[in-house]
Amino acid sequence: MRRMHRNREVLSTESYQMNAWTRNMLVAGGLTLLLLSALSATFYAGAHPRSRAAVLGTFGNQLEEFSSLEDRETLEYAERRTEEIITARNQSLGVAEQKQLLTLWHGLGIWDNMWFLGIRIKKNPMDLWMMNNIIAEVRPDFIIETGTDHGGSALYWAASLDLLGLKDSRVITIDIDDRTAAVSDKSLWNDYVEFMHSSSTDSELVAAIGERVRGSTVLVALDSNHQAYHVLQELQMYGPMVTPGSYLVVEDTNMDGVPVAPGFGPGPMTAVIQYLEGDGGELFDQDLTREAYVLTFNPGGWLRRKAQ
Repeated sequence: MRRMHRNREVLSTESYQMNAWTRNMLVAGGLTLLLLSALSATFYAGAHPRSRAAVLGTFGNQLEEFSSLEDRETLEYAERRTEEIITARNQSLGVAEQKQLLTLWHGLGIWDNMWFLGIRIKKNPMDLWMMNNIIAEVRPDFIIETGTDHGGSALYWAASLDLLGLKDSRVITIDIDDRTAAVSDKSLWNDYVEFMHSSSTDSELVAAIGERVRGSTVLVALDSNHQAYHVLQELQMYGPMVTPGSYLVVEDTNMDGVPVAPGFGPGPMTAVIQYLEGDGGELFDQDLTREAYVLTFNPGGWLRRKAQ
């Protein structure tokens, strides 16, 4: 979701010469075909870097936890392919070029021209697909989303729950503005989604949600005000609700983490770093394997709750 007050800067096609634009598009297209099916390391530099062994080690944990699932062979295949793709990517592009690719992908504005069942959904489609994978693995009782906007993402989470047969699961989505008029007549919305018209950091609301989800499997996605102070407050409030093995997803860390919006900040990536350097580091690890589709808006923002 993108809110107007975020002051997001986007690339202008007018800033490129035609030949340079053509070359960039060819590079982006070729790299997409090469990399989309694989898992990759993070593209931002300096914030809690992990070794290749640490990245690959996450797969071992997943295989252990999901050994009874039919997708075990898929996970094993992904583990074998990961190192091959990381090697190929690093041979093709350095860090600067990778950041350029992410900036180009963001600047194309695909996220600003997306709809789900007729409802605006301002997300990176690669991240939507990854979230669907996480929902299928975690099978949450509750998905808590801060930043509703027009409701497209909450509707998408609801569809995932419905397809998985998780009829008793619910999406709790929170926004200081109410733009949900168009989505409110959708049956998926009425069956699965609860909209809270409030600030996501209202202490009474957070306490009530925390009490309600206690003892349940909880997944959280943060996508409201992207100022670092606000994101950090959300991390501190909602992080403890996340179930071990589930995720706390901090969206749009690319804004100040790549950065794709160099005039914005401090933002979500700054908040993630501060959180992990504090008490959050005792609860969460950055799961770099969730950057599987390479073109993510959340580099370093896929936080997996540690086992207790």
